[in-house]
Amino acid sequence: MQISLASDSLIRGPSTKYASSIVLNWKQFAVEHRTAHPGERLETPIDCCMVELATGALPTYGERGVSPSRFKRYAKVPGTMSLFSEGSLIPIRPDGDTEIIACAFDWDFVRATISEFSPFSSMPLPALLGFSDPAVQSLIGLLLDEAKAGGPTGQLYREHLAHAVLLRLISKNAKRRGQTSKESLPEHPLRHVLQFLDENACEDISLDTLVTYSGYSRSHFLRVFRASTGMTPYQYHLRKRIEMAKQIMKKKHLQLIDVSTECGFLNQAHFSRVFRKIVGATPSQYRSLIS
Repeated sequence: MQISLASDSLIRGPSTKYASSIVLNWKQFAVEHRTAHPGERLETPIDCCMVELATGALPTYGERGVSPSRFKRYAKVPGTMSLFSEGSLIPIRPDGDTEIIACAFDWDFVRATISEFSPFSSMPLPALLGFSDPAVQSLIGLLLDEAKAGGPTGQLYREHLAHAVLLRLISKNAKRRGQTSKESLPEHPLRHVLQFLDENACEDISLDTLVTYSGYSRSHFLRVFRASTGMTPYQYHLRKRIEMAKQIMKKKHLQLIDVSTECGFLNQAHFSRVFRKIVGATPSQYRSLIS
């Protein structure tokens, strides 16, 4: 058995599934929430980079293989994570049920992100056990929420989250090694990227598409975009959709569900939630104000 993004599960052995992005066929990364049940897990090869986040209310315990013939006791504390790089998952013997969120990344995606962390393009991402990082935990939680909802927010949002997880892990590793990225920000306003977003506000645009338009690496593009606009590409995209919705509501007498569809939202509930967050009023309230 080998675990990869094409596997039926990211968790070894018997388990109960709560949510998974595998059925959504996301590219380059996947996230899954399961409870792993007791029982020995043998050393398992993996063809991806894997982050396991311990959840639940209480610590869980078991034994972890430290050599071919020796095991050592471990405790998984909720909120702690383990990072597994290319190679294999170590053998374990959990004593009881263990609730886990697993997040896996395709190695081409990982290597591309590492290479963007200039000038240390060959810097490895080593395995790491039992570390804590609230930012990574929060980002993985947002990815899982998106999977639970069926992926309604679109490619740009989930790709941004996945990329942010990797950048955070790479940055932590660089700091441990005493390295930092010194890539500078040019003064390019990215006008052609903004024009593309303006003209395709209602489309489901991927981050890779915007990166290609910019001509920068993914990491550098995200920094340049935020420096130029004060927001992420996803936030900018959402605001453009809401501006389009406001213009439609001024000119057309469409039902709100039709407005949400025309502006690229998956459903009216998502449209109303985003509209209220940005405008400060619900679509119905806004329509009343302008009528």
